[in-house]
Amino acid sequence: MTLKTLFVLPIMAILLVTLSLAGMLAGQGLSGHSRGKAAITAVERMRLLVLLKTGLWSERINTSRALSHPLPIPARVSLGLAAARKEADQHIAAIIEHGRADKTSFLMDNPYIFEVLVKLGAGRATVDALLAQDRLDRSIAALDTALPRLALAAFALNRPVVLAAMDVAKADPGLSGLLTALRLSASLQETLSRVAAVVIPRYIRRDRLNAAEDAEIIGLFDRARHLFELLEGVAEINGMAGRIPMFLRDLRRLEADNPHRKLSELMAQYPAETSEPALDASGMLPPQRIIMPWNERASALSVAIVDEAMERVTLAQDARARRLIGVMTAVGAVIIAILVSLALLRWKVVRPLAQLGLAITRIAAGDRGTALLLKSGTREIEEMVTAVETLRQAALVADATASRQREAARERL
Repeated sequence: MTLKTLFVLPIMAILLVTLSLAGMLAGQGLSGHSRGKAAITAVERMRLLVLLKTGLWSERINTSRALSHPLPIPARVSLGLAAARKEADQHIAAIIEHGRADKTSFLMDNPYIFEVLVKLGAGRATVDALLAQDRLDRSIAALDTALPRLALAAFALNRPVVLAAMDVAKADPGLSGLLTALRLSASLQETLSRVAAVVIPRYIRRDRLNAAEDAEIIGLFDRARHLFELLEGVAEINGMAGRIPMFLRDLRRLEADNPHRKLSELMAQYPAETSEPALDASGMLPPQRIIMPWNERASALSVAIVDEAMERVTLAQDARARRLIGVMTAVGAVIIAILVSLALLRWKVVRPLAQLGLAITRIAAGDRGTALLLKSGTREIEEMVTAVETLRQAALVADATASRQREAARERL
């Protein structure tokens, strides 16, 4: 075995092991990067769905506000309804554009957006027909039909939101707590919207709640209270930050005001047949002033939860990218160091030793006239060259001495 083979074999083994470890780390890093990218895409899709759902609930609020007014409807109320509809349309367009940019079959496999458009169009047509009538001409049956039709458009998003949440959990299981909180927040929002759908049409028409409706309202408020308590518990367990605690505190303050009692007292003192429902400066009815803040905070909470999920997956993706770059840089540095070591070993050790061996062989064969001028750059090799050169010089002296002795012997003979 040559000296070169003796050194190269272990170094090549180290290089192969390093490359294997580098491949494993790079594979894990690329896999994590791919999962992080999928998580960001899933959270973005879920965020668009939540924003659309929130926009549809906002449109319901503004629609209810518009239906509370007699003709002519005030300009600020009409503009508010138009702005809410425009916002919902923009969210729908954003979802469609996201599906196209993502180059997936999500829209075709889940044609919920078409169902939303159909139900939203039917609900708006019913509302527009009611808004063209005077308030007293709007029957309870018509009012009970208009708002639920708008609600159907929002309910059509429930399954897509669940599917998007499943995609998020699959891509990043660490977001399960946020997804649970999002589901509780959406349920709370739907419960409060159901309260508004029962109470507000009755208030507009100056009708009392019957026993069944009053029992339904009690059950809905109990459900809302239970959902909120669960939501607080999930937020505390998962240590949610950002704007989420602020909205939870707002909801807690609203719940502490006992909205059910206020709403019951208000409905018990419904306006007289000859009076008009009292509207505030923003055009809201008294029941709306009790219910809508709850709904608005619940909507804002849902958006805050999704924003927190997006921030977490983005930060995690950035961290994975930095780790991947660090690992690849370290592996590259190790490989370069090994290759440089091989080159230095060849030029500074193996090659000078081979030349030194040839020089020793020449000296042993009697060729002592060639001086050694090897410069390897290593102290040990230079010391060996010096020793061999000293040996050569000694051999030259010995040869000269032997030559003089032979010459003297011939002269004596």
